[in-house]
Amino acid sequence: MSIDAPSGDPFGLLRSGYILLKGRLGRTFSLANDKHDVGQWIDGHSTFEWTTDINRNLIDNTTIYCLPLYVRSQNPGPEKWPVITDCLLIERFMVDSYRRVGVLNVSLDLEDVLPQELSWIAEHAQSQPCLEYPDIVKLY
Repeated sequence: MSIDAPSGDPFGLLRSGYILLKGRLGRTFSLANDKHDVGQWIDGHSTFEWTTDINRNLIDNTTIYCLPLYVRSQNPGPEKWPVITDCLLIERFMVDSYRRVGVLNVSLDLEDVLPQELSWIAEHAQSQPCLEYPDIVKLY
């Protein structure tokens, strides 16, 4: 990780910075023109949901990747809630360099009805811990 803070205060304004993340990197589908989209609704839960952090017109769909980070349950209580894989949506802008453009949540409980472009995320999350893959991402 590298941070360039002009004032010397690491919690203040930043001039630049990056962090290296290790995980499995994969392609996703093209994002729609909206800043938010939800997949198929089944039993009151969506198969996937994504949100972009930046203006959708500034994102090049041909360079969008997904980096699964961790698996969580939406509710730790006794009720049946879906198990979700949280992913970063990142855009490649140089060789091995990326920027975050949003987040993607994929329901593992509904993996049978996921779009084909997202099925690898459910398979990956259920078979191996996300950090066992050797892809390294430099995120600005």
